[in-house]
Amino acid sequence: MSVTSTYVDQGLATLQNVYTYKLQTLDQCEYALPLTASIPHTTMNVTAVPQNDDIRVTWTKYFGCNVSSYEVNRVNLADGTSQLVATVPPNTTSYLDQGFYCPDEYSYRITATSLCGNAYISLSDTSVAVPANPLADQKVEVVRSTVINDKDVLTEWLPPVLAPNRVLQYNVLRSADNISFVEIANLPASALSYIDYDTDVHQQEYYYRIDVVSDCEVAGALSNNSSSILLKSDWQNEKTKLWWTKYTNWDTGVDYYIIEQENSFGQWDPVKTVNGNETQTTLDE
Repeated sequence: MSVTSTYVDQGLATLQNVYTYKLQTLDQCEYALPLTASIPHTTMNVTAVPQNDDIRVTWTKYFGCNVSSYEVNRVNLADGTSQLVATVPPNTTSYLDQGFYCPDEYSYRITATSLCGNAYISLSDTSVAVPANPLADQKVEVVRSTVINDKDVLTEWLPPVLAPNRVLQYNVLRSADNISFVEIANLPASALSYIDYDTDVHQQEYYYRIDVVSDCEVAGALSNNSSSILLKSDWQNEKTKLWWTKYTNWDTGVDYYIIEQENSFGQWDPVKTVNGNETQTTLDE
């Protein structure tokens, strides 16, 4: 058996439909075989959908004659790499593709092999799916943001619990109102702290957030926010009045604040302890 002629049917909606074809022959006297004598052949339609961290690929059977097997072919649209991921028997029309490293777009096509026992194949349409991001919950815990040297802000964080070996970089974001954050630094995976020198700690409090970027170059979950503390003071009625912005990092809140005063030797001595719910106090001179 050999193919001596072909026909290409163009402009079809193969992503949504399957199409069935029959071939009718006419002799030189224009006598034709009835269409009922011709075997219909039907194309395949493939569908790929995310299923948790995997992708479920299903397809319609090739109708018209027996096939030897179905091959599941996958193309990573991010880098163009193509791979034969499975060969299944002709009575199978579903395959669960697993073990994705990154949540890229994957395109699938099915190949029916050895049509009617011959060396011919039939290709399906294509279907694209994106698996769930296995690192979607990867996040860091910001330990603290604190003023150092009375002019800069140090922020420290812990590596993510989920897949710390897959961290590509950390993005440091800062806000002056705890609403609008701006990225101010990109740090390597080995960094677990950052000093912000572009600050005016005597006039403004600052909020910080650390976004973790995995080796898939996608961001994980948002970290908790941390903040510096802006301290103000005034002399009233022969007493020093202090007030400050609330520290907002810890989920359990602040237990207490310790007020320290610099002595004549340049050292800081504790002078008062204030309940964590309070943000002002007075000092007796």
